[in-house]
Amino acid sequence: MGKSKSSRLAYYKRIFLAYLINKKSHLTFWHGKPEINDNVPINAIGEYYMPFLYKAHYQGPFDKEGIPMLDYKGRVSKLTGW
Repeated sequence: MGKSKSSRLAYYKRIFLAYLINKKSHLTFWHGKPEINDNVPINAIGEYYMPFLYKAHYQGPFDKEGIPMLDYKGRVSKLTGW
């Protein structure tokens, strides 16, 4: 079962706003300023090379189980997507 025409249009609108005119959107949530994680081991598997500290301090909203949610231009949804 495919997505409705209105869902597809909403998707393309979000892509357009985030990437073509560089407007802040939920998609830009995933694009952060590069930071170096000083705890990264050089010769072993360990922490990720970026700490994403600014994302760790997310202020919400959260659902009743504490899962972060984002406002998709008026549509609040879990980070897991649609």
